[in-house]
Amino acid sequence: MVKKNIFCFLFLIIISAPVFAQIEKNDEKYILESYEENFDSLLSNLFYNKSLKIQNKNFLFDEKKEFVSALDIPDSIFIRRLRSIPSVVPMSYNDKVRNYIEFYVNRYKKSINVMLSLSQYYFPIFEEILDQAGVPLELKYLTIIESALNPQAVSRMGASGLWQFMYSTGKLYDLRINSLVDERRDPVKSSKAAANYLRDLYGIYKDWTLAIAAYNCGPGNINKAIRRAGGKTDYWEIYEYLPKETRGYIPAYIAATYVMNYYKDHGIYPSSINFPTLTDTVLIREDIHLGQISEVLGISIEELRVLNPQYKNDIIPGKSDVYSLKLPVNIIPDYITLKDSIVLHKMEDFFPSTTFSSETNSNGGTEKIYHKVRKGETWASISTHYGVGTPELKKWNKSNSKRPPVGRNLIVYRYNPISKMQNQKEDMNVTGNETDASKSDTKSLNNNSAQTIKKYKVRKGDSLYRIAQANSTTVENIIKLNNLGKKPVIMPGQVLRVK
Repeated sequence: MVKKNIFCFLFLIIISAPVFAQIEKNDEKYILESYEENFDSLLSNLFYNKSLKIQNKNFLFDEKKEFVSALDIPDSIFIRRLRSIPSVVPMSYNDKVRNYIEFYVNRYKKSINVMLSLSQYYFPIFEEILDQAGVPLELKYLTIIESALNPQAVSRMGASGLWQFMYSTGKLYDLRINSLVDERRDPVKSSKAAANYLRDLYGIYKDWTLAIAAYNCGPGNINKAIRRAGGKTDYWEIYEYLPKETRGYIPAYIAATYVMNYYKDHGIYPSSINFPTLTDTVLIREDIHLGQISEVLGISIEELRVLNPQYKNDIIPGKSDVYSLKLPVNIIPDYITLKDSIVLHKMEDFFPSTTFSSETNSNGGTEKIYHKVRKGETWASISTHYGVGTPELKKWNKSNSKRPPVGRNLIVYRYNPISKMQNQKEDMNVTGNETDASKSDTKSLNNNSAQTIKKYKVRKGDSLYRIAQANSTTVENIIKLNNLGKKPVIMPGQVLRVK
């Protein structure tokens, strides 16, 4: 009887083996298909589509190979190449890793083109921050599988940004998330949060592979898998106890690391896309709309959005807190010089429901601004913000209180050169009660302006501000003279009227 039971048990194992193998195979197929579906959703984002559309040609290489399919590469070469990558994270190789290498190389080579190009901007940012946090630099490749280097990526679960932070984890690591700002999309802030999170996870497991896996599914799931595996702590030994998504995470990471290091061996090269690499940051303490910056400085709003993806509605709420603005380095001097003009430029158009309102006095360009006092503001902070004296601010508002009342609308008189120009133009165009002398002066001015029309041919690197400065005029005047509209764009070779 015992022998019969043993025979039956062995028979069941034999006939069940193919079934279990098929189940495992189906699980692997499901994991890869699930990853592919999520990857497709990342690439369908508007930001990424624009990157794909503006690519024009590949960078020049001395020896450019034809495309080499991953299907044509033997396992031995993959193993040798992976071992050659300097990494503290073991570059393991098996069928699962190979499937993901084939996935990237064969199915998404055009997307890899763009990611290689974007990496020239993002990877230096990641590397510096990871290095400062004591995190391995190669963990920058996590962003390939997390977001495909798309700062505006949003997963089906609601994770956002380059490093795909969920809301709760983002808040835990001090990322500001509100109606106007989502710092999960900020390349610098989110990278610092990711570096700290990864370092904390490594502190728990003392193993970078497990830390990476925990980044995907959380420490709770890793701890559960370790318990089910009888206390084993090797990733591949706890593999079958992990959530399905996390089973594909480490193979995908290894494959992404491989592709970003050996793309040339497969005939894949970075695309040439219009993405600025030299940038700098300025601090913002005013409410500013990216459209104001775009119109005054002559930089496209699309470029501003790419450099500052954390501002969801193009608004930087600098009055509520200090925020950063990233700009191409050649634009920084113009921004610093024209900052006040930018803040005031079409304020009513860009902030129709703002707590600020303004009207122009006839007092030679002095603008009367109403500022609504917010919690925490002082007389000194408000006067410093507008560049006026604290005694004058108190005098205008007939107040001797130690702190301005929260919610009160304060009057602020501020010099505005744009208003002054408008007033001068209006004075010249007054009709009905002009004296003979004023009519004569106006006629003389009109005659002179007709005789002194001046044109300028735009050169490479020019901005509206620099052209205005060189020709003793203003950006607003050039925009008006040339009918450049609300979103002025100038191109090399274009002829502008400057007077």
